[in-house]
Amino acid sequence: MATYTQRPPRLARSLTRVCGLETDGSAEDYQRIGRDHVPFVRVLPEERSA
Repeated sequence: MATYTQRPPRLARSLTRVCGLETDGSAEDYQRIGRDHVPFVRVLPEERSA
């Protein structure tokens, strides 16, 4: 979450509000929110063999 907030900071603030969460805007606070409240999933393309 902390990395995500660096790209669209206004969107990140809106996301936390919509989720009913409060943040002080610091990277540490966004990291806490991401760890404790917002599940993130990384999707990678499937490797295909020839």
